[in-house]
Amino acid sequence: MTKGRCILIALIATWYIVFPFLLIDTGSAMFLLLIVNPVLSLLGGWIYGKICGFDWLILWLVAFLFIPVIYFHMDGQWDCMIYPGIYVVLMSVGMVVGKIFQKKKEV
Repeated sequence: MTKGRCILIALIATWYIVFPFLLIDTGSAMFLLLIVNPVLSLLGGWIYGKICGFDWLILWLVAFLFIPVIYFHMDGQWDCMIYPGIYVVLMSVGMVVGKIFQKKKEV
């Protein structure tokens, strides 16, 4: 694995561990699920795409690492499974935009 991929996986895992402790009430949960996480997915994808390009593994990990959060901390509300899909789409858009602005390596 590349260094950039390992760093992003560690950041995603850390955020998904810290995330449930920020869900204090319904308002904070909706703010985090609908505003903060999509913005972080878009920015994270853009930064990763600019550094490393497009990567399918990261997109799969974004979706699969969020499933335990739903099961254990959101009382297994499976209607929340739409959120990982939204985060994957936004991160892929960010990766594509980052790939467009990626600096070309000169040999």
